[in-house]
Amino acid sequence: MGLSDLIAALPYVVLIPASVAAALGLLARWLMPRATWPAPAATALGYVAGHVSTLGWPRWSSMDASYDWFPLAAMGVALVAIVESRLSRAAPQAAHAAGGPQQDQPQPVRGSGWLMRDCIVLLLRAGVAAIIIALVARPLKLQPVSARNLVWLAGATFVVVVFWSWLAWALRRTPSPVALPGLLVLLTGGSLTLLWSHVATVAQIQGVLASLTGALLVTNAAAHRAPFVAAAMAVVATLAPAQWISGYLYSDLPPRSVDLLAAAAAPLGIPLLPGVRQFGAWRMAAIVALATAGMILPITLPAYQEYRAANEAYGM
Repeated sequence: MGLSDLIAALPYVVLIPASVAAALGLLARWLMPRATWPAPAATALGYVAGHVSTLGWPRWSSMDASYDWFPLAAMGVALVAIVESRLSRAAPQAAHAAGGPQQDQPQPVRGSGWLMRDCIVLLLRAGVAAIIIALVARPLKLQPVSARNLVWLAGATFVVVVFWSWLAWALRRTPSPVALPGLLVLLTGGSLTLLWSHVATVAQIQGVLASLTGALLVTNAAAHRAPFVAAAMAVVATLAPAQWISGYLYSDLPPRSVDLLAAAAAPLGIPLLPGVRQFGAWRMAAIVALATAGMILPITLPAYQEYRAANEAYGM
């Protein structure tokens, strides 16, 4: 599958998941304007719609393909994100009662009462991430269970949890027009890297994640609902690194590229630096997007060069 084939698949990769997620997200905001728990459900259903329209229904009987598990994983992550949003509900209400920041605005979540909540959240994230990675690696039939395989599973789970937690932390503290363009650049670059690493199937569903991010950016460009956006992006924040790991396991994607792609989310923290907020939202968004692109290019360009060299070698 080449770039032209990926472009031909754009209606299924982009329009269907974006339309489903945007419609459900806007409906949830209209019916329950203060609630955040419908956000991950809308994103998960949008992903399932995009996955099925792009690759067809998962083969539940065999599950030989690692990507067949991603629709089920999206629903599991959404459930964890809903639990997180219910655990976090007391903080915005308490802040509102005290005259503090509103739920619709970016805000930190602090306080000694949150220690137990944070521990529960991390355990939930680690548990679902470990299950997803184990399912992604299932076709390899890593038997017998060995210390080496367990260490690899722990390391891959750590990458997913750190990426998920960093995005959740950053998105709760920055307006969506600032953070989401950089994440959109990251996912687009990740999709192209997967494509040029000869794993076009996973590249398409990474494109589905990018389309969900774009839909969330468009529908929340003026609302600045940071908690809503952070909850909605839980599905993307978990499936994206899992798909990169799938690309490493079943294609030519080097392991260092997985780490570098995850590290390319670091520019999302630029708006939190002292003195940066004075530039304005859209200027900060451009800075974040350019910084992310600068971190993506050293990963994407070598993949493209190797892809082009391989095609020329085979006369394609």
